[in-house]
Order: sequence, then structure tokens, then C-alpha cells
Amino acid sequence: MPSWILALFIFLIVVIRFLGLELSPPGFFLDEAAGASNILCLIQDGKDFHGQSWPLFSAAFEEAGFYTPVYLYGQYLWSHLVGNSIAGFRSFSAVINALTICLLFDLTRIKIGLKAGLWVALSAAIMPWSFQLSRIAWDPPLAAFFLVAFIWMVNISKVFWLSPLALSLALYSYSPTRIAAPLVLLFLPGISLQRKIALGSLTVMLCIPLAIYMRNPQFMERANTVAIWSSAFDNPYAHYSLIEFGQLFLNQYLEHFSFNFLFASGDINLRHSSHFSGMLSWYDALGILGALAIPLVSIAKLNNGNLTDSQKYLFKIALVGILAGMIPAALTRDGIPHALRSITAWPFFALLVGISINYWLNVFKSKKIEWAVFGTAAIFCLFYLIHYFEYYPKLAEKAFELQPRAEREPIADAYRRIENGSSCDDIRQEKNIRTFSPTVIGKSINFGLNGNGTAFLRDSWQMQEMWGLWSRGASSSIEVPLPVDVNAIHSFNIFIKPFISLRNPEQTIEVFVNQRLYTTLYLNKGQDYHLAIDLSDSDKQKKAIKVKFKYQNAVSPNKIDAQSNDARVIALGLISASFQ
Repeated sequence: MPSWILALFIFLIVVIRFLGLELSPPGFFLDEAAGASNILCLIQDGKDFHGQSWPLFSAAFEEAGFYTPVYLYGQYLWSHLVGNSIAGFRSFSAVINALTICLLFDLTRIKIGLKAGLWVALSAAIMPWSFQLSRIAWDPPLAAFFLVAFIWMVNISKVFWLSPLALSLALYSYSPTRIAAPLVLLFLPGISLQRKIALGSLTVMLCIPLAIYMRNPQFMERANTVAIWSSAFDNPYAHYSLIEFGQLFLNQYLEHFSFNFLFASGDINLRHSSHFSGMLSWYDALGILGALAIPLVSIAKLNNGNLTDSQKYLFKIALVGILAGMIPAALTRDGIPHALRSITAWPFFALLVGISINYWLNVFKSKKIEWAVFGTAAIFCLFYLIHYFEYYPKLAEKAFELQPRAEREPIADAYRRIENGSSCDDIRQEKNIRTFSPTVIGKSINFGLNGNGTAFLRDSWQMQEMWGLWSRGASSSIEVPLPVDVNAIHSFNIFIKPFISLRNPEQTIEVFVNQRLYTTLYLNKGQDYHLAIDLSDSDKQKKAIKVKFKYQNAVSPNKIDAQSNDARVIALGLISASFQ
């Protein structure tokens, strides 16, 4: 088939990325709105929503991470060109995705030829993994783009030594890439060890500001919370041994190669997948089957069946990128398999598919087969787009719903208000005035199963029970927002019970309030205790009270009772709390 037909079709699908951005996905999700608020404030007065002047990273909201400099300032420039609408913000991701497709095409064109480049670009253009994530206003697409740009630069002698810049920007763009990208560099074929060391050294130098940020616990909080080794109270794997962690990682890693994830239903999260198909298309399925069948060629000794050196080289790059791209997601504890945290894998799937399709078409040299392959891609694309624009907005309505979180997160609602003429400075001042709190003076906060205190649990708690929950390990903590009428508060009261037995007759517990040692408890009775914490004026100026318990006598029940099979390390039972 003529190359121009293939090129025209690819161009059409790329253009469709920019259509109906305010309609599908529906709404404007919390992550998108919070990022937009930061960017609009930068445009308005040179400060992000939190008041930092031209920050390297900008905080998002409670339980979220930070917006990266490449996204912040990329969107900052883009918004000056296209405006501040929802479609404007989302189109930035579409542009980045389109540039990624162009680089994949050019890399393959240089190494193999024009037609091979077009088959790769076709996969990248219609792949649900690529299309879905290119229509949401967030920073992960930048990570995939800069990683592909790094590969492209490494293969262009004139810009080879600029490749560390691209690699470092990939590391800045999205935290999972800080695992995948170094692995790609380490195992990248065709580059000597000396050059890899040189590229790595330059990349490290460019990432010194990032490394400084990574020493900040608040900056790393999100990454540490979702990791499989997280000490968060709701992490079911926190007690795992090293061997168990290895088994868990391997199982989760393999789930990213499952039929359901790749071809049937995709990511369970409707923000990451439309659920029309898996993360890959029917065309991709043909390409992957073809890639798996290539070793049979040497056995069958087909004419024109030998891979060229360039094909072997790109196949190796594709495999390295796919295998490395799945690792970060497999190291996290929720939403597995996770399409967003493994976003850097999709360009390499496109590379693998396109080269495989081109290879087999050259083996068979049949126009009918070529048109059939193209027809498979076109038919899939037609049905996928109908589903995406007609049915997906209804399916994903709740997944992209901004309310009611916007009521508690001023940064999320700020986008709408700034668009309606409010100034960032006025909204910042309002933000510092407490207008909402999930706690009320005199109302009990229950830490038991289905209780209202679950959101306030921080590090190192066991799974919740009906009465409350036990601590885990040598320390644990809670963080409870202060009520709105903070000046009326006198104390914060916590009801606890120690783990006491004949062979463990006392619990010594240090209590820290907002990082200062408040008291040391010496508890020797297995009954409920009332801990009253008097709040100082400085405590009342904070948004929340942070209480940390440190245990000197934490122990496993099975260590003191041979009849027990309870291996949990516990010291303190947390029952309830209240402000008085």
C-alpha cells in the first residue's frame, strides 16, 4: 500500500487527540484542576498557588505529590499560546504525545526505513495506552517523551552529548521514571560502558537539584506511601520479609504482562483506561504475536527472514524499555496493574510492534496481507473512537468528578475561581483562614473499622478492628486537622490501651506532639487510658496536630505466649480521640 495513505491515517488519528478535550474525558479531575491553579497563579503573579516564587516543584494537595518543573513551565508557556481552558491545558499533553510519536517514527526511519517508521507510528497513534493518557492535563506523558528523546539523541551523532539533558528531564518529569530511566541507560545496547558512564555522570550533575529535593521527607511522602514497603497503616505488605517482597514484586510485575491488562480490559482505573480493550490495540496484538514468532524463522529457514543489525538493535531497545518500564509500577501497592506508573513502556511496545509488522510484511511481500494489517488497525481505531467519545464520558463521569474534594481542597476549586476573575492572592489569604475541617469540638473520632478517624492515621498501624487498632513496630503516628473554631479548643484527648501481659507487664511510651516530646507514659494495666494533650498557642496556629508514639516495649504476642500464633509487633491500642 502507498506510504502516503498510512501517513495520512496516522496524521488524522494524531489530530483527533486534540478534538473534544472538554467532553472526553468528562469534567476536570482533582489532579488536573490543582495543577491548573498552580500554573494560573504563576501566570498571574509569578508565584504558585502556595505563594512560592518561581518554584522548581509545586505542591499539589493533601495525599498527593508535587507538580514537576517541566510540566509547570511547559504548561506556563503553552497557556500563553492557547489560553486557560480545560481543552487548553489538556492539549499540552496531546502535543507532548504527538512529539513522542514523531520521535519514534524518526528513530525507526533512520535505522530501518520510512515504511517501518510509519508502522511504528501507527501503533503509537492508535494504541489506547498512548491515546488515553494524552488527553489529560498531567505530567506523566512528559516522562515518556523525554525518555524517547534520550534514545533518539543517542542515535544522532550531532546531538549525542545533549542526550543527558533529555534523560535528566525524564527524571524530573515523573517519579517512577527515576527507576525506569537509569535501567534503560544501563542496559541500552550499542553504547560502550565508558560512554554510558559519561552520560550517567552528566545526568547526575543535572539532577543535583532534584536530589536535594528528594532528601525532603514531604517531597518523598507520596512515593514512600505507595511503595510496597510503606509503613502506612493500611499497607497489607508492611510486615513482609525480604523474600516475600521479592515474590510480591515478581507477581505484580507479571500482572503487567497479563492478557487482561494488555488486551482485554486494561487498567481498572477509568482515568487510565476506557475499558473498550486492553492497553494495546488489535494491531498491537498482531505485532506482538509476530515478534514472538520471529525466532521460528531461523528454524524454518524462510527467505528474507534474517533480521538486519538495525532491526536487532531496535528490538533490543524495545525489550529494554518494556521490561524497565514495568518495574516502577510493580513496586507499588495499589491499582495493580497500573498503566500510569508504567507509562514509559508504551513507546517501546509501539517500537516492538511496528518493527515486527514491517519485518513480516517484508518476509511475505503480499499487498493483501499489508492491506489486511492496515484494515485491522483502522477497524479497531473506528470502534475504539466511537466508544471513547460516545460511551466513555458516561462511564468515567465519577472518575473525573472534582466535587466534593474541591470543597476541602482550595487549590482544586481555585482554577474555576481564577478563571472567573478572582486573584490568586485573595484566594491564598482565604486559604489561610480555616473555612472547613473534618473535625468538630466535642465530636468523637473513632479509629475502629469503618470509623471516621481512618483518614488521620499515618505511619505504622496494624489493620483496623471493630474497637480500634494496634500499633505496628517501634513507633506510630496520627495527624488530625484542628476544628474551625480553633481558639475554643483547650485539649486533644486520646483514648488508648496498652498491650500488657504477665510476661510484658509494662509499656513505656514517649508521646511527641508536633515534633516535641510532650510526655512519657508508663502504663502497667491492661485497661483503657485517657491521654489529655493541652494545646499551646503555637499548636493552634497549625492546621493539624501531629502525635507520634514511640514504644520501648513493643512485642509480638507469640513471643510471650507459646499458644499464640499472632506475630504482629504491637504496643499500643488506639481507640478514639476528640477535641475539647
